[in-house]
Amino acid sequence: MDVFTIDNQLQLNVDTGPLRHTVLAGLDYHRVLQDTYTGQSYLGAQIRRQNLFSPVYQGQNTRWPGFSSYSSQRQNQLGAYLQDQVRIDRLVLLFGGRLDWSDSTNEGTNLVNGRRTNSRATDHAFTGRAGAVYLFDNGFAPYVSYSESFEPQSGTDARGNQFEPTRGRQHEVGLRYQPPGTNLLLSVAAFDLVRQNVLSADPANFGFSVQSGETTTRGIELEAKATLAQGLRLTAAYAYQEAEFSSTSNTSTVDFGFSPARTGPTVALEGKTPTGIPRHNASAWLDYTAPEGRLMGLGLGGGVRYLGSSFGDDANTFKVDSATLFDAALRYDLGQLGRNLEGMQAAVNIQNLADTRYVASCYSYACCWYGYGRTVTGSIRYRF
Repeated sequence: MDVFTIDNQLQLNVDTGPLRHTVLAGLDYHRVLQDTYTGQSYLGAQIRRQNLFSPVYQGQNTRWPGFSSYSSQRQNQLGAYLQDQVRIDRLVLLFGGRLDWSDSTNEGTNLVNGRRTNSRATDHAFTGRAGAVYLFDNGFAPYVSYSESFEPQSGTDARGNQFEPTRGRQHEVGLRYQPPGTNLLLSVAAFDLVRQNVLSADPANFGFSVQSGETTTRGIELEAKATLAQGLRLTAAYAYQEAEFSSTSNTSTVDFGFSPARTGPTVALEGKTPTGIPRHNASAWLDYTAPEGRLMGLGLGGGVRYLGSSFGDDANTFKVDSATLFDAALRYDLGQLGRNLEGMQAAVNIQNLADTRYVASCYSYACCWYGYGRTVTGSIRYRF
């Protein structure tokens, strides 16, 4: 998969009488090139049953086939957006709109019988957002917001048809609090998110998805940011969410193993929880930047992430275990080495520091994904 993204923005600050405007206009482009080879085998009698979360790949005594299918998908998405943030004394209003145009082509080849499929889909949509927040003198800031989304989907169904874009809308209310004269910021938010044209496992075709129906996700988010000492900052967050198929005609086949011969009855999805959505998530991050002395410009941080358990199939017959991961970061302001390097910063970020092996999510008994192992990213940033 190759992904290219570019986003260009212009910002204008202007006053019109008592109104203070911050106008933002932008144009972005997103391209995805994805080539997929697939091979699968149903030799149930020769493949012993596996523990999904601790599989043993050796000793299967099975000769797997080569690739049986190939697909190539090209997606382009162009978006133009305009937003105005208006401040009237202590009231801040936000209005924004976005136009998206998407184009997707898919070419598939059955490498067994040579049959080829070709499809193309184009779409466009307008999405909007609006919000309001009031800044009280005592540090409280209640807010309300509404936003819409448009997201083209990759892949095809079992007949080679491309999926419709997923559309969504979200309502959110919240309260932020910053005690006057402090660097402490507390926030709480409640949201209601609805997504349409969502994907679910195809009960009639193993390894494929079908698209229809609607999911609803409701939850709360808590966050705290604080400066504990000079140069030392703490960020902590917790999220609770409940998701369900709120309207769908799809069903799910209960799968008792890798071979389709081991499948059980079909169940209705309405009221079930979609796969890969944990109910609980939490994180904490501690960051220190040396404010003075010989180490001035050096920053380091460390944190922990908790990923709650999630259902591994749409029928909700089993769960994926939770995981706790540790991260770290190191950065240095190169401007401390000389004026000709001002504005440059070098950084190293490490995710999953302990290289914990865990299953991030499952789509069914036969489709599970490991989470990323230890990932080290180096970067150099220049501001001018």
